Amino acid sequence: MKTPLALKAVLIASLSLLTIVILAGAWFFIQQYMPSAGNQGDSDSGNARAQLDDAGAKIQELVAKGKYKQANAIYIENVPDMKKDFDKAWPLRSYFEQAFHKKSRERSNDESNSQRWQSLLDQKKYADLERIYDDFVSSKSQRPNGEWNASFFLTGVCLEEDPADDRWEPHIARLNDWIKSKPNSYLAKLLLARTMVDYAWHARGSGYANTISDEGGKLFGTRLENALKTLMSISVRTPNWYSIRQTIALGQGMDRAEYDKVVEEGRRKFPDFALIVTNKVYFLLPRWYGQEGDAERYLDSECSKLDKVHGDILYAQAAMKIETSIANAMNNCAFSWPRTKDGMLALIQKNPDWIYGRCLYSILAMEAGDKASANTAFDVSGKKQ
Repeated sequence: MKTPLALKAVLIASLSLLTIVILAGAWFFIQQYMPSAGNQGDSDSGNARAQLDDAGAKIQELVAKGKYKQANAIYIENVPDMKKDFDKAWPLRSYFEQAFHKKSRERSNDESNSQRWQSLLDQKKYADLERIYDDFVSSKSQRPNGEWNASFFLTGVCLEEDPADDRWEPHIARLNDWIKSKPNSYLAKLLLARTMVDYAWHARGSGYANTISDEGGKLFGTRLENALKTLMSISVRTPNWYSIRQTIALGQGMDRAEYDKVVEEGRRKFPDFALIVTNKVYFLLPRWYGQEGDAERYLDSECSKLDKVHGDILYAQAAMKIETSIANAMNNCAFSWPRTKDGMLALIQKNPDWIYGRCLYSILAMEAGDKASANTAFDVSGKKQ
């Protein structure tokens, strides 16, 4: 007996409808009672981030109380593997570094010195400011990380990092008043050039070129041009003249031969001014103007000109420059961890109370996968392990 075509159509439609109902029911059951792998992954990711935030809060609390070794232990225990996935490690690394940076500034006279210098600027006591800077340059005195106090002085007189938009123009006006009052003051022009560089980067932002807005790009270019014009009008070239010229070149680009000429001149005049070297290491990263390995080869070459200890210290200063600029120095660059470690320990031995340096030592060690060294970061002696 043949089944009529109409009946076949009804049966097929019924079976299709039944299949849809069964599948829909199964899908509802899975969604209600069996969360998908994707949802579970999102949940796990959220839980992991919450754990890192909790660990970060605990670290901040311990650092504020001066319990540095305990804070370091929590960091080491909880930070994800930096070699495998730095993005996951970044939040806790930031908590850790920022807590020690804040505490370090509280323990030092940085804030009070900066306020005193800015007060001198407000009072138009230009001669006092020029004397302080000249003394720093002539003495070559350094901070625990090897930075010259002359560089820190410029930072202290300039605005703090990333100030509000309405603070830039009044500060620039104060510096222009100084220049009008003393047209031959190289310090006033140096500060104005430095401020215009900072103002330019404020407009640009710190991201890659494809993240810059059209307006931000225009302001960046204009302000760097103004900074360069001011800098080139200075007849006295102090060590900071060279470091500021390098920063302008980083933003504008510069013929490599011309850039090297500036660096060589600065190195010849101020061989102890490490910032010129570390700035060039940064300039030579592939993300800027170098090829793979250029930065490391240049650093090796400069360090080889020094004795073992001072070469190691310069090497560590370059690693700190990269770490505090773009982070993950030991994986973004092919730096030698043993040499970085020796340089950091040499600096810590010279400055045992340098808690921020010990913090960076722990961060760099964890990036290099050296948990044992990270655990020693806050040993009292700071001696080589």
